[in-house]
Amino acid sequence: MKNLAAIDLVILVMIRILSFASDEVIAVVSDCWEPYTCSSQPGRNGIAVDIFMTIFRRIRNNLQ
Repeated sequence: MKNLAAIDLVILVMIRILSFASDEVIAVVSDCWEPYTCSSQPGRNGIAVDIFMTIFRRIRNNLQ
């Protein structure tokens, strides 16, 4: 449960940062920590990666 709270906190901070950024490049890095940031199945992402990609995609679409 603490891991999910940490992910939520990171997401909220990133949303706040992105609200000030327009054409900034943001890199999110991590080590492989299954199932959060990687998957043992080829072609699949971890849960946190999917969440970040969804958030960034929605923000990018709202800025366009």
